[in-house]
Amino acid sequence: IFYLYNLIFFPITIFIYFSKIKFIHISSWQIGSYIHQLDTIVKANKLNKNLKLILLCPNFICSNNFISKLYSKEIICLNNIFAYIFLLPFMHNPFISVVPWSYETQNKNSVFNKTHNNYLKKFKKEILKLDINSLKKNFLKKKYKKTICIHVRDNYYETSNTDRNVKIESLNKTIKFLLRKKFNVIRFINSRSTKLNLKNKNYSEYLISSDSDKLDQFLIMNSSKLVIGSQSGVLNYNLILKTPFLLTNAIPINNIMVIKKEDVYIFKKFKKKNKFLNIKEIIDKNYHINPEKILKDIKIIDNNEDEILNATKEILKIKRFKVSKKLRKKYKLSIKKIGAFYTNAKLSDYFLSKNKKII
Repeated sequence: IFYLYNLIFFPITIFIYFSKIKFIHISSWQIGSYIHQLDTIVKANKLNKNLKLILLCPNFICSNNFISKLYSKEIICLNNIFAYIFLLPFMHNPFISVVPWSYETQNKNSVFNKTHNNYLKKFKKEILKLDINSLKKNFLKKKYKKTICIHVRDNYYETSNTDRNVKIESLNKTIKFLLRKKFNVIRFINSRSTKLNLKNKNYSEYLISSDSDKLDQFLIMNSSKLVIGSQSGVLNYNLILKTPFLLTNAIPINNIMVIKKEDVYIFKKFKKKNKFLNIKEIIDKNYHINPEKILKDIKIIDNNEDEILNATKEILKIKRFKVSKKLRKKYKLSIKKIGAFYTNAKLSDYFLSKNKKII
């Protein structure tokens, strides 16, 4: 039907093509994909093509309705339902649409990290200038100045990519340490998340169940001192917030989903019997792209409590860990063939020093 539609309106298609207009064809109904794909496409366009980009974004197909408002100065955002129905077939026309495959982790030649790296080099900044303050004018930003936000992809996600799931118990040491240091800790949860029995006035669990909750979550993260997370949709707020992010349990690692110089990451490991696979073995077996396709005798190992705790101390500049320039260079060379090589985020010094054998 879409092909027939494009054939009938062929003159319009020709006009759109020569006018350098392109429709953005992304997964706007997924929190992570929406931001990941949209932000990277917009930056790539500013770097290379200067096309006129159109996003069809009626509320019913968007996971977070406020995202399109943030990008309204960069692209044309159409949220009218009638405009959506009329223009939808054009979005499926490859000659006048832009798709995000070049930036997807499953793409062996993904240029996600490279695109963000090039954007920094050209524009001397890592994130687009977005008017976040206009989203909720009465939001008390100062209230969250000493707040650490936590969001992990827990076992609620049982039917898709379970290799990205994380047990909240692995953050117990970190949360207790932050509370001793008098930080306020807000953990974002869903209705089925495991609750932590922590009786401390500075610890709270924020249930995200409505669009209003999602907006508050975004604004709190924007106002906080640090976000600690795992590979989840919410993690992609890193692309549009100045707040430093600590990415724990990164998997897969073809792309590293944090991009800023202030960000730190650590990743999951692969174990065969009593031996961890080194990075070369991981890349050779394509586990850096498709970890869900591992062999039966290989296990995916989550980051332990000490790895997360010390990475937290490191990003907060509470403690420094020594690592040789030679080892760091060796790590960079080990990932030279994959997109992660171009991230501006830093692998934790503690993690690197404790996992020399896998480099």
